[in-house]
Amino acid sequence: LGYNNLGNVGANLIASAIQCGGDVGGLKREELELESSEKKQDEELTPANQHPQQHQRHQQQRPHHHHPSLSVLDLGFNNISDEGCTSLATRAVSRNPALRTLYLSGNAVRERGALALAEVIARGCALTNLHLTANRIGPMGVRGLMRSIAEFD
Repeated sequence: LGYNNLGNVGANLIASAIQCGGDVGGLKREELELESSEKKQDEELTPANQHPQQHQRHQQQRPHHHHPSLSVLDLGFNNISDEGCTSLATRAVSRNPALRTLYLSGNAVRERGALALAEVIARGCALTNLHLTANRIGPMGVRGLMRSIAEFD
């Protein structure tokens, strides 16, 4: 799926499909954009003002039944930013025993996206190969990833 300019909406759709074992239940592009917009609004709130019920509602609507045979996901050069990377980390990588390799090279992933991946790696996942070449994850993103890998080993 590399080089398709999928962007964050495409990343959200792919993450939902992987999380639900390929069955996105008729999820429409407009619903993904709305979900993406709601997530962005949640992130803009200060921690004291966040609405955990809304986040929990979205998590409960999407049970984890990861696609059992998808071991490599190549989303390189697709204009995916932190939002799409975070969605992929929390919905496609987290608690997914099959996904071993994730290519996100040449996207717009920055520190926040790298830290989302680091959090998932620290909790334990099946990833053995992660490709983030040509992103701007910065020193904090690199440190976060290195710490999570070291802690997991």
